[in-house]
Amino acid sequence: MSKRNERQVVLRSIDAWFFRDGQPYNEGESNQTGVESVFPPSPQTVVGAIRAALARSQGWSGKSRERWNEKLRKTLGDGFEDLGELRFTAPLLARENGLGNGGLTANPLYPMPLHVVGAFNRNLQDTKLTWTPKQLLAPAQTPLMCDQGNVCLPATSVLGLKSSEGRWITKDGLASILAGDPPDYEETVPSESLWKHEHRVGLARADDTRTAEEGKLYSPVFVRPLRDTALSVSISGLPTDWHVPELIALGGEGRMAECLEVEPFDLPVCPGDSIRSVGGRFLVVLLSPFCLSVTADGVAKGPSVGDCLPGFDGTRIASGCVGRPIRIGGWNSLENKPIALRPYLPAGSVFFCDCDDGAIHSVLTKHGEHIGEMNAYGFGRIAIGAWPRPGGG
Repeated sequence: MSKRNERQVVLRSIDAWFFRDGQPYNEGESNQTGVESVFPPSPQTVVGAIRAALARSQGWSGKSRERWNEKLRKTLGDGFEDLGELRFTAPLLARENGLGNGGLTANPLYPMPLHVVGAFNRNLQDTKLTWTPKQLLAPAQTPLMCDQGNVCLPATSVLGLKSSEGRWITKDGLASILAGDPPDYEETVPSESLWKHEHRVGLARADDTRTAEEGKLYSPVFVRPLRDTALSVSISGLPTDWHVPELIALGGEGRMAECLEVEPFDLPVCPGDSIRSVGGRFLVVLLSPFCLSVTADGVAKGPSVGDCLPGFDGTRIASGCVGRPIRIGGWNSLENKPIALRPYLPAGSVFFCDCDDGAIHSVLTKHGEHIGEMNAYGFGRIAIGAWPRPGGG
């Protein structure tokens, strides 16, 4: 039996990429105008591309309706719901450091936790406004009445601070945040320094006249990662004699990505001593989207104040900084139909929690684990941190 291990791979863009969201994109409709690529792509998109590339490297023809043989199904699974022995982490952004003695190296970039707030300052050299982290939001001392009852909502002592949405944080910066301190400016990265959007126009032409066909004009907005910016994903469960091909098709129109292995990424250390010293107060940061449960009547239900997160028995959510839910779907190539959209909480969302004395050890062991559904795809990965320090949050 083949041995199995964990691989960390980076995906470099060879051309601009296009990744759809859940909006309709149908031929002949006005919604084909200015459709912007999402980035980073959803875990389902990346996992599907890697599984297909692995299957081709093991003899699959690549025809969408052709089912995999028993050997492939054992390792790669069978269909959308079954990933076999494979487990993934959600795609992260990464910045490459070039080739060293040990090969290609890269540093991960994590979604900025939403309780980080800052101020805009004007850069005298180029007159641009620069966002600088100043504080970490923390639950206020006095509760306010809201739709979830009397809740100590996250608050700051400084007026005018702005959200950190659309920014990314280095490993060292995330370590500071988990320890309860604002990160240094140098550890933050705005999206515009990682990728750019490219507007494209396409049309369909009649085979006989070679002229444009009415109603078949479209204008997608592609995304092009900038130099030294890549996607990275961890893959577990592969036999050691299997390798991800160096070139794989990724995203809309089958644009190519170069795939290279790098050293595995380690999360910053969980600040367990700090959490114990304040009686078990801790926070949970979503490093990837969290799959919400849906009731029988189709209503999405997320964790609320007073609840415990999945697997966090003996704890209670006290407050949170949670982004707007997003909807993620996919494509079932075996049945040639779309996969139903499901609601998720976005990466970067933060939950402030209280913990019973007997549950602290269990909480700390969940650092870097996954919660909720769709774990094999990498959804619901979390980091455990301490509540912000007094004066710093």
